[in-house]
Amino acid sequence: MHCRLAPKLTATATDGFQYTVAAGRDEFQNERNNAFRLPRRLPNGPAARRLSSVHDSRNNERLNMTEDNSQAKPEEASAAIPAAQPAETPSGKPIIQYDDFLKLDLRVARVVAAEAHPNADKLVVMQIDMGGGQQRQILAGIRQWSAPETLVGKSIVVVANLAPRKMRGLESNGMLLAATVKEGEEYRDVVVITPDREVPPGSTVS
Repeated sequence: MHCRLAPKLTATATDGFQYTVAAGRDEFQNERNNAFRLPRRLPNGPAARRLSSVHDSRNNERLNMTEDNSQAKPEEASAAIPAAQPAETPSGKPIIQYDDFLKLDLRVARVVAAEAHPNADKLVVMQIDMGGGQQRQILAGIRQWSAPETLVGKSIVVVANLAPRKMRGLESNGMLLAATVKEGEEYRDVVVITPDREVPPGSTVS
């Protein structure tokens, strides 16, 4: 049996494409007519630029659709993510803002004199140096844990802008800071807060 290979026809179209088709007998005309549907290689010249422009335009449209779908509107995002709830404090007291804390004037003071309150078993009356030649009197209910004589000469931290308060007939112009240790509802210890090294009276605490 003899096989005859169909001849091949290479044609270049007016749009710059080059095509190769089978040219066998009766099929030649049909294959030639269909050839312009089968690109062999990428076009050159103006046709290539037109094709590239259409391709880039379609890619940009698909990219824009993807970005639009992936980006939620601000109101939709805020609705999807619940607002953070303030953490509960260990004592159950309300959360305060930073501006509230800034209202406190915390200062280092030095105790220059201390004695037991004449009309209260738990109170100690202290005379403190606030720096700049300013002295004031404060009262604290720490007598059970700190003898008055052990406080003299010690640097403490006080709330300097607390409103004055009468305590068993004597006025207190400030409040010292102390750490409390509790077991249930009972106080086991109260420790006066002091700087870990010497600082001048009147130094701010923040």
